[in-house]
Amino acid sequence: MLPAPLTSADCDLRDFGRIMIDITRLFGSTFNAKASRHPLAWMVGHKLWYRSWHQVPAASLPDDDDELCYLAELGFDRVTWDSVRDVAMHGWVRCNDGRLYHPVVAEEALTAWARKLRKRHLTLCAAVRKHNERHPDATIEAPNFEQWEGLGRPDRVTQMSRVTAGSASRPSHAKKSSKGQGQGQGQGQGQGQGQGQSYNNIPSVGAATRGTRLPADFVMPDDWIDAAVAKGLPPPEVAREAEKFANYWQAKSGRDATKIDWRKTWLNWVLNAGSRAGRAEPERENDPRVLGGMRFSSPC
Repeated sequence: MLPAPLTSADCDLRDFGRIMIDITRLFGSTFNAKASRHPLAWMVGHKLWYRSWHQVPAASLPDDDDELCYLAELGFDRVTWDSVRDVAMHGWVRCNDGRLYHPVVAEEALTAWARKLRKRHLTLCAAVRKHNERHPDATIEAPNFEQWEGLGRPDRVTQMSRVTAGSASRPSHAKKSSKGQGQGQGQGQGQGQGQGQSYNNIPSVGAATRGTRLPADFVMPDDWIDAAVAKGLPPPEVAREAEKFANYWQAKSGRDATKIDWRKTWLNWVLNAGSRAGRAEPERENDPRVLGGMRFSSPC
């Protein structure tokens, strides 16, 4: 009877770009003792560990020799793959979902996945607290971790308002727009029916002829986060910069506090943050506390 998968089906670590190797464990492993006599098998084995880190579920591989040959960067050279397979695949276990898992890689993947989920939960709780401060007549109770998982792991306050029973509906901001915020904000912060609304209550370019303030209930859209990561900002820093971005622009007063295109304003913010991070990168490169650089115990 085949064992159950060693990581959950939704264990996704594709945004964890770095793995740290436990050198002592690696050189003392059975895999290293066997593969050291076959340099190609040693190289292929390493490649497959790292490939599995970015598979979904993490720490797994397809149980198909053609796919494994391709993932090992051997192309269609099945002759070479067949010659190294037994050594390169040392320690891998076939599970009842039809995939291969490595117990040691899975152990590290579960630790990293738990940290990722905890961070997502804490980020949501912070957003709920801010929402309640700004909307005392429409508060939402922040769930504990178990409740958050039971709700399907929502990432936005707007998702919480849909799934939390008994939550008060959010009042329309269009009636409360004041001088200095203009009609553009009334359209952007209304009930979701304004013609210019997009990106979670943020007016799109051309939605208004004058700039608008960043909405008080602003939540960073997913595609904005993806754009920040694509420009080289590490995922852990994106959450920090998003909070700084919102705090700065929501607290700022005067003419400079309004923008026509908030997405481009965010991208400029990301570029500036990336420049600062680039200057500090040498100190962070080997820091195991970085979210994407989880301590990785090499398979044995």
